[in-house]
This record gives sequence, structure tokens and C-alpha cells, in this order.
Amino acid sequence: MQATHERILAFIEEDVQATADAFRQATAAGTDEDRLLWMDFIQTLVGLGVIREAHYEARQDALASVDVIADFHALYPEAQGAFVYHRSDLNDVWWESGAVLYGRYELELSVPVTLSQDLRRVVEAGEPEFTLYEHGEAGEPVEPMRFGVKMWEKVKAAQGRIEHVFEQITVDDPVDLEQDLIALYEQQLAETDDEHERTAIEFLIQTLRSADEIDEAHEAATEHAVEHVEVIHEFHRLYPEATSSFGGFAAGWADAQEMIPWRSEALLHGRYELTLQLDVGLSEDGRRIVRTGEPVFYLNERRWVQRLPDGRLSIWYDPTHRPQQFGAEEWRKVVAADGDLSVLRFEVIADEPIEESPDPAPPKAFPAQPVDP
Repeated sequence: MQATHERILAFIEEDVQATADAFRQATAAGTDEDRLLWMDFIQTLVGLGVIREAHYEARQDALASVDVIADFHALYPEAQGAFVYHRSDLNDVWWESGAVLYGRYELELSVPVTLSQDLRRVVEAGEPEFTLYEHGEAGEPVEPMRFGVKMWEKVKAAQGRIEHVFEQITVDDPVDLEQDLIALYEQQLAETDDEHERTAIEFLIQTLRSADEIDEAHEAATEHAVEHVEVIHEFHRLYPEATSSFGGFAAGWADAQEMIPWRSEALLHGRYELTLQLDVGLSEDGRRIVRTGEPVFYLNERRWVQRLPDGRLSIWYDPTHRPQQFGAEEWRKVVAADGDLSVLRFEVIADEPIEESPDPAPPKAFPAQPVDP
């Protein structure tokens, strides 16, 4: 017992490199029972502070440097993504992202990855796999559709509009997943006498019903951010029509120690998109912002806009340049200028908004894909 206690202390006190080595040793040696014990313990340690900082840096690196992950999240800004440690083994790591489309489909990306020795970077990414799930009217999933890189290239070329790649896609018939699933599970609960199955179904029902509580916390946290986080408050004061959202709110609430992304957007003069991005940390109850990362701003210019069947906008940006990026120092200048972007030496066209185009495709002079911040 003393030896086990000392090994636990070593896990917590040593740096990330030593911790990773200890993980590997613990799962490679000993009896089967000992290995299972340590594998369960490893999964717990992944959530501790000794790994959390490295995990956060690796997540940011994956979103920025792994092309297929970056493309997925650029096409679907509301997508959520995270590492998955299969079999509690840090040598067997996958990245998984998921996006809900048209209120009816879930598109998932899975990529096997290799992390650096300090667990802070993705040094290699394997062959990605994609799965498209459809939910029927009763909340029951239809047979999923799986595809690879070749089909993904077609999805990218279609700007993420899966209905242009898969003929059977329905864009105007969303499914009320939460309510339909609750009804489905309640029916199953009434039809089963198996105690273990009843317990599992009751847990699923309770999880779905807790969505209301999460929604309330989300609303409270959003209001708190706009009112009390200085840079977000300034953004909304200068641009009253701005919209804001969290990424992965429920997951961030479940682990209040993990930072989650915040995004504010404003359309200026009907032509320019100004975006604020920063990471925020939530309180234990998920209702307040208790810490923030460094803000990053992106300024982009629209060139062509089309309304999609589900109400979303398909937007193509100025192909001659990447979006202008700036940080907190430049933002102070914008605030001092009462929101005037010209202080960034950006030529602003204030009287030529980009209207929605009736044409089904952008001009041929545009590149194959839109520029996305």
C-alpha cells in the first residue's frame, strides 16, 4: 500500500514528461488485475492539473495545425472537438469533432493522433474518418454513413453543405432530438422489466431533462460575460448588433477547470465581419466567467453572400488577402476611436453593403473555397 501511495505522489508531483513515462510503465507491467486498476486510475489522472495544461495546449495546436481538424471547425464554427484517450492509454489517442447540421444530422470526424513527449503538441495525424448520422422522427438513428478523405474533399468544395454531396439530405425538416428521445426512452422504460436496463434508461432521461438547467446556466453565463468581462462588454457597447456564443458550453461546465472558447461577431457597414475570440473559464455552477485568456480579433471583408435553404448564409470573402488579425493593443486603439476601424489603417467602404445574391454560385473569378478566419 505504501508503494502505491508513493507512486500516486510521483504522478502528481513530477512534470508532464515523467507522468507520461509513469503512465506507460504502469500499463505495461504487472498482473492483469494490477493493469486494470492502473488503467482506470490513468483515466482519472487525465483530468488532473498535471495533465490539464498540456491537454489544453495540445487542443489549441490540433485546432490550428492539423489541416482536417482546422477545416472541419472552419466550415462548422459551432462544432465541438476534444481528444479521446482510448483504453486509458496515452499512446492510443484520437481527436474527435462533432457538428449538428440542419437540426437533423450529426457529422463526426475521428482522427488518430500522436502527441509529443510532453503531451503539448500533435506531431502526427493519421487517416481521418467521417460518420454522418441521421435522426428519425422518433429520435431513432438511421444507419450511419461513413466516408473518407476523398468524399470529404467534395464536402469542403461545397463549403460544408452536405446536401450538395449526398442527395438524400433534407435541409428543411429538423428533428426535436431532446423531446423525441425522452418520449422514446419513456416508452422503452414502460416496456422493460430488466432492472439494469431501467436504471440505464432512467439515467438517460434525467440527462436529457437536465438540458433545461444547462440552458439556464448558459443564459446566465452569457449575460455575465457581456456585462462583466471588459473586452466582451466593450465589443457589445461599440457594436450593439453583435452576437456572441460559447463553444462546448456543457462540456466546459462539466469540467469547470477547463477553458472553453467564446466568440463575438459584428457585421459592420453590411460588408465587414469583426470577430472576437478568447478562451474563458466558468464558475463551478457554470453561471459566471471567472477567468479569461488573451483576446484575438479578426477583420474580414465579404464579397458575395447567398441565403441557404436552412436560413444560414453562404459567405465568400475578399480573395486578395487573409483576414486582418490583431490583439489587445490594437483593440485599445479601436475602443479609443469609438469603434472606428480606420485607426488600424484599414480602408473602410461604408456605403457599399454586400447584399444577398440571387445567383446560385459566386463569380468564377473567386477561388474554389472562401477564405475563413
